[in-house]
Amino acid sequence: MSTSEPTLSTLEDRIPPEIVDKILEEAVDAGYAKGIPKTWTSRSLCLVSKTLLPFGQRVLFRSVKLRFGRYGLPLDENGEPEESDQEDDPALLVTNDKPFRRAIHKSPHLGAHVRELSLHLDWLDDEELDYSYVAMVMGDVLSRCPGVVRLHFRQEGGEKSSAVESVLKVFADAGRQLEDLTAYYPSKECWELLSKSTSLRRLDLGVADTEAPLVEDWDTSAPFPSSLTYLRLHQEYASNQLVFASLFLAALTNSTSTLQELHISSILLALPSVQPLLPRLSNLRHLVVNANDLRRTSEPEEDHYQRLFLALAACVTTSLRIEGMHPRNPLPSTFFPSLPRSITQLDISGLHKKETGISEWIDKAESLNLKSLMVTWPMATEDEPKLALRQACEKKGVKLLTRRG
Repeated sequence: MSTSEPTLSTLEDRIPPEIVDKILEEAVDAGYAKGIPKTWTSRSLCLVSKTLLPFGQRVLFRSVKLRFGRYGLPLDENGEPEESDQEDDPALLVTNDKPFRRAIHKSPHLGAHVRELSLHLDWLDDEELDYSYVAMVMGDVLSRCPGVVRLHFRQEGGEKSSAVESVLKVFADAGRQLEDLTAYYPSKECWELLSKSTSLRRLDLGVADTEAPLVEDWDTSAPFPSSLTYLRLHQEYASNQLVFASLFLAALTNSTSTLQELHISSILLALPSVQPLLPRLSNLRHLVVNANDLRRTSEPEEDHYQRLFLALAACVTTSLRIEGMHPRNPLPSTFFPSLPRSITQLDISGLHKKETGISEWIDKAESLNLKSLMVTWPMATEDEPKLALRQACEKKGVKLLTRRG
């Protein structure tokens, strides 16, 4: 009886390759759950045998993270890099791209396995040299990794608009079709890439430099992804709270039948031009509304609340999370009745310590589909609102979970 190791061809004959990939991915995830880095497990799988090597390589190279940073700079009390004349602190540009690039140059088939590319920039100088080097690396990587469909871009320090433009321009010039993009906006390169990404499914954008030129008026005839299932626009630190207005309008107009999860600020959700589109989001399953901007809007709070109520009432979703409320006073009595009747899961953080409107809404609602409620109370919340809410939930059969904010 032969005890020799099965060859790659016999293994593929016995088990479909996608099943082997799935098994190895489960092994990597199981190790990660125990605190073992995914790359460690993937490398170990590559060393098990020659038979498993190609399968392990597919798992190892499927997701690649590249870092570029000027490390060694001491940070001041505000987390900003400060100047230093120490000889042992050269602040050299440190990168991890060279081993990966050598590997895909030497073994081109490895580049074909890459599907996800994460790019982290840390405290780069706002100089053309840094960003041109990053662009050069990206161009080299893309030329040897034809299957990249997910790009995640993160930056600490430096001018985000300059960095993101240098990276997205490489993707746009290469004519790549992305399915998942995490980046910064505004940037003309971002718009250009979006206009070409007809297969984009997930879009997560933060604010870059708020003084960068904006696309003020969106041309409805201009190309834009029409297959978004996930959209997150976060602008907590933007001085211009309407920085995403045109892009948000374009996304909703083109993805009314596909969008399933939306993370948005209350300012954008309450725009008059947006409200007519909300009922058309027929497949929306999860809506997250960030109400931090309620404290920064120049509009009277009552007027903004009223527009927000109308927007929420127009949404058709089964899961709703409202975060960052921190109201100075209890919410208006009309707030909770304005919530979509379709919701079965509700998560609200930042309620006032004397908030009673939510318990009254649950208690008096005639047709309530709510099944689960998560509430974040302030530390100093009085017992009466908590008791009233618990009793109302028990009466209507709503599962109540609470936490302290």
